[in-house]
Amino acid sequence: MAMAPWVSMESAAMGNFFISPTGAGDKSGKDASNAAPIGSLNTLIGKAGAGGQVLLLADKGDYTVSGILGITRGGTAGAPVTIRGVDSAGNAADAHIVGTRPAGWKAGDAAGNELFKLGTGADHLAFENLRIDNVQSAFRASADISDLTIQHVDANNVRRFFEDLASSGTATVQGLKISDIAVQGFSRNVVRLQYDSSDVVIEDVRADLGGQVGDDFPIGVHLDGTVHNVTIQRATIENVRSLTGGYLNGDGFATERGVHDVQFIDTVARGNSDGGYDLKSENTTLLRAVSEENGRNYRLWGSVTMRDSVGRNPVWRGGSSEQNQLWLDSAANVTIINSVFEDAGTRTKVISSEGKLVLNGVKITHAEGATLYTKTTLPGLSGQDTVSETVVAGQGESSAGYKTTSSATDPATLLLASISKGETLLAASNLLRGVGDVGLSLFEPRSAFEPFGGDASVAQSLFKAPSDAGIVEVGKAQRLAFNDFAAHPLK
Repeated sequence: MAMAPWVSMESAAMGNFFISPTGAGDKSGKDASNAAPIGSLNTLIGKAGAGGQVLLLADKGDYTVSGILGITRGGTAGAPVTIRGVDSAGNAADAHIVGTRPAGWKAGDAAGNELFKLGTGADHLAFENLRIDNVQSAFRASADISDLTIQHVDANNVRRFFEDLASSGTATVQGLKISDIAVQGFSRNVVRLQYDSSDVVIEDVRADLGGQVGDDFPIGVHLDGTVHNVTIQRATIENVRSLTGGYLNGDGFATERGVHDVQFIDTVARGNSDGGYDLKSENTTLLRAVSEENGRNYRLWGSVTMRDSVGRNPVWRGGSSEQNQLWLDSAANVTIINSVFEDAGTRTKVISSEGKLVLNGVKITHAEGATLYTKTTLPGLSGQDTVSETVVAGQGESSAGYKTTSSATDPATLLLASISKGETLLAASNLLRGVGDVGLSLFEPRSAFEPFGGDASVAQSLFKAPSDAGIVEVGKAQRLAFNDFAAHPLK
């Protein structure tokens, strides 16, 4: 987790109130030795007031919560109340909250308890430095609220991490920032937004369904209603899957009709059973998107501009859908610029479209037996003369792992090359040093992975070297794939 500044552990006169798992002293929350129990959270938010803090002591044990923590108080514009984890010295540390959702959840099990329920009055709030396990919803907005920040939070085994679902009326969220979030194991959504929610930033998010199949219509990030003015950047959604039914659902990112003005920047959808990006929204842009090993890498229904993006190795996993790089509805109006589609799967229909499609500088690599364009694609297609096509031998119906994109000076490519040749960790790190004044920053939330430079001691935080051979192997926590690294100057 990112570390927040050290804070004074003095009394509430400074706007700081304290919570521990069971409370301490007189349980007033006025200082660490008199911490209130977690059930007093809403009361202490009110006492802290604009610009104040409620500090959850992270080194006093786990917070076991079996019910809902209802919140109806907040700060003011420009002066939110911050709820965050700290240790007893005042340094940022993750407060660990555990709910009632069964560990190792499987279809048919209880969903578990909701945790933070934000009702009317819960405006101008910030949540930071938390670790949340085993809950139905980590955060739910149940009424119209504004100015909410959730950052530096890890979650494990949840149905949803965040959603807005009204107890009555609407639950529009205006001004929402979700940043530096890692979710391992979810059965329905990482983020679900609806109503007229707007001015939303979702960034530095990594989420993996983690095998929790069996819930209805799982989607990583789902935008519905008339949600608008949304930026999703540096987010990776993986392995959202369904296993039963005539059509296998499971999308990485999905937007519904009525949603508009959405930007995807440096995002990755990987290993999902249906669409990597299943987008019905209007005025949608994708910049440097990566979609790989999904049933349909890009499934587009509305107006979309896609630039500098990649589709790779679509994988059909059963059901009535196709295996596509790009699928367009008849109402779609799509422009694709300087992008790459590549695989060697014979089942692939590279472009299956009934809509309007403009290609400009697109590179396509496909198997001999694959379909480049369907008959319905051609009437609405323009820009074929700018397409660069490469035909390769088929590698089966689908070709997970196939890729041709490379760069002789790209440090990630050099490291991968050294691994494939069985080089030692030292040799791999020397290759990185040889690149020059460049470090590698993983395309992941900073809560999970930190940037590293070209030396073995730091690289070993990401790779494990067996003692008997000294060969670099990719650790389970991280896949090396195109665009999982971003080169940046060393500071």
